[in-house]
Amino acid sequence: AKPPPPGAGGTVTCVSGNAVEGVWVQADQGSGFAAWQPTVSNGSTARYSLSLPLYENYSLHVGCGGTPANWGWTVTTQDVGGNSNNFLCYDVQGEQSTGYCTLP
Repeated sequence: AKPPPPGAGGTVTCVSGNAVEGVWVQADQGSGFAAWQPTVSNGSTARYSLSLPLYENYSLHVGCGGTPANWGWTVTTQDVGGNSNNFLCYDVQGEQSTGYCTLP
């Protein structure tokens, strides 16, 4: 079987229950806004995907709450590789990981 094409994908969850309002994929080449689709009724978990030109590590900047044009919180991830990464994003004041997303 041939490997899947290079890309970023998976799910992001805003732990506060705020809706995901956008997902930016940061990569050396091919950075851009991912396509995203809520998977729960309040929108706090969304599936994201973006094709990338190369197999390389990437990080995410996730908008939790606010609007697609003006995010309430911008929560960032570590650099990851591979095609599928699911993140919990801490958009709650005072949490230990506030401002960051972690791999569960």
